[in-house]
Amino acid sequence: MKYSLFVMLIMFLALVACTEEKAIGPDLGYDFYPLQVGKYWIYQVDSIIYDDEGLKVDTVHLFFREEITDWRLNNIGDTAFVAERFESYDSVNWQIKEVFSLERTRTQALRNENNLRFIKLIFPINRNERWDGNRFFDSSIEIPVAGENIQPFLYWEYRYTNVEKGIVTVQLADYEENVNIRQAEEKYAEGIGLTERTWVILSTQCGGNGTLDCGDLPWAEKAERGFIIHQRLVAHN
Repeated sequence: MKYSLFVMLIMFLALVACTEEKAIGPDLGYDFYPLQVGKYWIYQVDSIIYDDEGLKVDTVHLFFREEITDWRLNNIGDTAFVAERFESYDSVNWQIKEVFSLERTRTQALRNENNLRFIKLIFPINRNERWDGNRFFDSSIEIPVAGENIQPFLYWEYRYTNVEKGIVTVQLADYEENVNIRQAEEKYAEGIGLTERTWVILSTQCGGNGTLDCGDLPWAEKAERGFIIHQRLVAHN
């Protein structure tokens, strides 16, 4: 009788262990894109904008504050979080600039801004995994930058280039030829979200067909339109 009770106890504990493991499940990486009302991030942003065929270069230093203020159900029943982006030159006096939304499904982390829907991460997170993060819009779309139209999302292909404990690096684009460069990278921290973003989106006619051969010049000298932006997290909750 005692032996039977012992066997039943062992089987019960094994069943509980299996049930708990199934309930917890594998670490898919959801904590790299934490979403809840009241969460905020403050970034220091440095950007260089090329316009007027490269004759004028604007350098801008400012701060972004992004804060989740509300939530709603989207048209397929998933939770979409409403967020607001504020800008400031001194991190004290803030002005609201944009309202956007963030979502996290079982397989994707999404950001919707300026009528563009980006797939920022896919789950589970695995090194070298690739995906079309811009598949919800036409990658050849033209965006006005300082009075010049540019196609910033050409040649993008998302992939995880580095997956370490607590840190994930996403390469969004890595393309360069004579007249275009599209390089974009973002880093995410577990429990925090986006910590760093660097985009180099530049174009030129220098080095193109029938023009002056200046392909060896650095992009800082031959760029005629586009922008460089570096965004770094300085505070969060």
